[in-house]
Order: sequence, then structure tokens, then C-alpha cells
Amino acid sequence: LGCFGFFWIRLMAYNIDFLFYLLAAVIFRWLIESATIMYVCLGVFAFCFEITFLTTKQAATPGRKIMHLIVLDANTQKLPITRVVIRTLLKPVSLLLFFVGFAMIAFRADKKGLHDLLSGSATYMAEPAHF
Repeated sequence: LGCFGFFWIRLMAYNIDFLFYLLAAVIFRWLIESATIMYVCLGVFAFCFEITFLTTKQAATPGRKIMHLIVLDANTQKLPITRVVIRTLLKPVSLLLFFVGFAMIAFRADKKGLHDLLSGSATYMAEPAHF
């Protein structure tokens, strides 16, 4: 493993993953008339998307994999599902705090956001062969 994942690289990984969310939004909007139900379905999709990919052997969403990032614990071990769930549930908290939890990534030496600190996780640069 390399160094911690830098803010801009992590942001690009999120943008790649966001394409999957947009595709899901288009499909849900086509299938579901109620905007409220559609947003709930999209939230559930995003939650399941993150948890599913972070609990795989690669411990990375498609965007993270493309950007050579991997999410592990502080000891570079795979996160247990409970910590992946906690990490995923904490991301909206950073949004509600005016993105401060995400901005922390840019300014901290260990490149951890609020969700990383509270869930005991870290995002590392991975060697391409790791995947």
C-alpha cells in the first residue's frame, strides 16, 4: 500500500461513483412516479452500493478502484461490515455540517475525513496489482 488517498483523488473517485448514482436516478425516475419514494430508493441504492463494494476483497467502489484507492482500517486490514455501515451512515453527517467533514481530508496529514475518524477507517493509495 502507498500513502493516504489525497482529497482530489478521492473526490474524483466519488465523481466516478456518482455516475452510477445518476444512472440509478434515471432508472428510478422512469419507474417511480413519486419523487419522495424515488429519493428514498436512491438513498438506499447509494447505501447498498457503498457497503457492497467496501466489503469485497478489493475494499473499493468502482471509482476508488479506477483511482487506485482502497478503504481499510488503521492497521491496513479489511474493515468489518459493522464499521463499513458506520462509515457509510456518517457521510451524510459531513454533508449536514456544510462539507466540513469532507474538507478535513484536504487539511489533515493522515487525509481522514470525519467519517474515517469516527469509523476507524482510512483510504490508502493501492498498488494496481493489489486489485
